[in-house]
Formats: sequence, C-alpha cells, structure tokens
Amino acid sequence: MAPAAEKDTALVFRTSLGGQRKAFSVEGHITGQGADIIILDDPLDASDALSEPACEKVNNWIANVLMGRFNNGATGIMVLVMQRLAINDPAAFLREIEPWSLLSLPAVAEEDMKVRLAAGKMHVFAKGALLHPQLLDQAFLNQRRRAMGEAAYSAQYQQRPLPPGGGAVDVSLFKRFATLPTSYDTRFLSIDAASGSDSGSYSVIQFWQIGDGRIYLADSQRGRWPFPELRKRAIDAKTAFKVDFFLIEFASNGQALAQELWEYYPREERVAAVQTFKPSQSKATRMDLAMVPIAAGKVFIPQQDPLLQPLLSELGAFPNGANDDQVDALSQALWFFWHPYKNNRHNPEYRKRSRVIFPRGY
Repeated sequence: MAPAAEKDTALVFRTSLGGQRKAFSVEGHITGQGADIIILDDPLDASDALSEPACEKVNNWIANVLMGRFNNGATGIMVLVMQRLAINDPAAFLREIEPWSLLSLPAVAEEDMKVRLAAGKMHVFAKGALLHPQLLDQAFLNQRRRAMGEAAYSAQYQQRPLPPGGGAVDVSLFKRFATLPTSYDTRFLSIDAASGSDSGSYSVIQFWQIGDGRIYLADSQRGRWPFPELRKRAIDAKTAFKVDFFLIEFASNGQALAQELWEYYPREERVAAVQTFKPSQSKATRMDLAMVPIAAGKVFIPQQDPLLQPLLSELGAFPNGANDDQVDALSQALWFFWHPYKNNRHNPEYRKRSRVIFPRGY
C-alpha cells in the first residue's frame, strides 16, 4: 500500500488499495472534494493570532465550508493539530460549537495529569515536569518566556491563551480531589441564568458540596438553553445530586427561574430550597473576594474532568474573556461558602433548617 504521488508537484497521494490523501491550503478551493477523515494542521498563522477578523475568517471557513466536505456527515472524522494561539482560535471555536475529545500537553505541567496511551496504558505527567526536556529544557523555556512575553508564551507553550489584560485568576491555586467525600454538611446548586437563549451568554448550573471546612465543585454544566429547558435542568439536577437548595443570581432570567422554582416546590420545602443572590459588587470584585478561600486552599475541583476545561479557560481569560458566566456561578458559590456558611456553621439552628441559613440582607 505504498503511497505514490501522481506527479512530483502534486499534493495528491494514492494507495494501492484505492485510498488517497489530498492536501489543500486553509481557505483553499475545495468545492467538489469529499473526505472520510479531515486533518487540520495549524490552520491559523501565529501572526494572525491577535487579529479577531483573521480568527473569525478561519473559524467560519472551517464551520461553513470544510465541515460540509465529509462523504458521510454522521461518520466523518475531523482531527485538529495545533498549538494554542488565542482565546478564539480554531481549537477554542470548535469546542464551543460541539463536543470534542481534547489532548492538551503544556511544555511544563501545571498540575498532575494522567495521559491515556495505547493498549490501556497511562502516562503520569507530574506537576512541574517538562514535556520534552531533551528538546525544550527549562533554560530554553525561560528564554522563550522572556522573549515572547507572558501572553504569547502561555498560549503557544502552555496551551493556555490569555486575552489582553486577562490572567487575573491563578488557576494553579485550586486544590484537586480524586473522589468526592461521602461526608458533607450541605450541597447546593449555584445557578447563573443567561438573559435569554439567543443572548450569546450561557446559563450555568454548578453542583457544590461543603464539608470539613472545604468546598468541592462536583459538577458543572452550561448551555444556551431556552428557559423551559433551564428550569427542567435545575429541577433534575436537584434530584440527581440530592442538593439542599438552589443559589440563584436574582437578575434577568434568574429572577424568573427563582419564581418558577418557588411555585414548583411545596410551601414547607421552598423556603429553604430556593435562595437568591443579588450582587452589589462588580464581577471583578466578586472574583477577587473569591480568591481568598481559593488561596487559602479551601476550594477543590476534580483532578480529571473534561467538563472543567471550559471553566479553567474562562477563569484564565477573566476579566476580558469572551464569557464569564461560569466565573459568576463560581464566585457566587464561594461567597456563600466564605460568608453565610462560615458565619453560621456552628449555629444550632443552622442544621435544623435543612442545613441552610442566610443572614439578613443576603
């Protein structure tokens, strides 16, 4: 099955079994072409990384042209191989529009990682370890960091792009857990409801558990859901995770959601089950305050969870990222943990009222 070029200058290779590989430039003319497997190799030039129009142009070409070239859209496979360049590069864009399997390997591990290999094997990439010390040793990486600047280095070598002015949240300060503790004081859902399914923002439902003076993010989901679906997801999550209450930002659709849930649950349950939060401070200030328990080592996120990647990317880009809905839900949850819960956890009445008590003005 040795491949052979049709002619020296051609970018078409055929195999003896009738297969073929064709190569095209990004945004090239591919009308009439078809494929079972599409491999995208560095579709965005590094010189265009900071150009929003350039990123958008490539992303639109992938979504509107290239993805229409599969012989069978249901079984076609697309593989993207690239270094991260910007918060809205093709890697970020494609994961926004549909679920993708992600393998992200930083030059220096920022946390303990388990990388799945062939034949069921696993490689442990320990925090602080170099990805390829023979090729990219620490001295070289330090030199590149100084030469490129923090933003470019973070994107191209650590696969964690930052927007201009981003990076206000140090994601390395989060603690990690492998298994959620079975003992706990209270569980709740922190909900940030988008202003509408077509607003461009997300609705977010996060499942949090508090125990032993620590708080754990056990699950996080987001979507641009119509209001009836948001309501259903909130009710289903309360049942599935056996939480004590909802904590809902009382603004826009959050106000409507709180009202719907208030009407849904019986009188004896809803007083404790439906709690609202009306922030009086800016998003940035709320996240600054949330960094206090994070820096104190009280906030835990899963050790390995593909659902966390959108959250970590959003945190890393804050406050100038494209979205901040997950950040809002997180800072809201940590406000409760560091204030109402912390101030009342030793109050005997706390456990009598479904383990939830909110001070006046909450």
